[in-house]
Amino acid sequence: MTKLMESALKRTQRKMLRMVLGHGRRLIQASIVEPDSSGEDVQSNASNTVQPEDEPLEDPRDNLEPWVEWIKRVTHHVEERIKRLGIRSWTEEARLRKWKWARDLFVGEHAERWSTKALHWNPQVHFDRPKPAARRRPTRPNLRWLDDIVKITREAPEDATHEVLGRPDFWTQYQDLYVKVA
Repeated sequence: MTKLMESALKRTQRKMLRMVLGHGRRLIQASIVEPDSSGEDVQSNASNTVQPEDEPLEDPRDNLEPWVEWIKRVTHHVEERIKRLGIRSWTEEARLRKWKWARDLFVGEHAERWSTKALHWNPQVHFDRPKPAARRRPTRPNLRWLDDIVKITREAPEDATHEVLGRPDFWTQYQDLYVKVA
């Protein structure tokens, strides 16, 4: 999952939760300034004034709180409720599921599955031609599925990565670190 996809997923989750848990925009009562008998300005509520019949009625949407303030207020409210309830974000849940699946590929008893065989396949080693046909472009390579998991195994040398990933204690020790990465 790319950073762009993660941010889109976060935005979508927040939008949906605002719709489900959020509150409507608040009414803001406009105040007008009227001079009192002593000549000083006094603020009074606009709803107390009588509107002449020839003026059009105000649109009730004009008295709503600004949209940006409403988005901020409701988003903070929703995020607080999510924390209180202990609900994971969708990106954290996606990372957790990826982590558990990778653990099953390396540690589980799935050695004969095609997914495990595909994980260990290397086009530079496993080829049936005199010269390997599969090459990566000379530009900066795209991130591979396993790269963010391997990044956590910095303690191991490059060739020992599969040994580290094969230890069950590694997966339990680093699960929260991987899931909480922002």
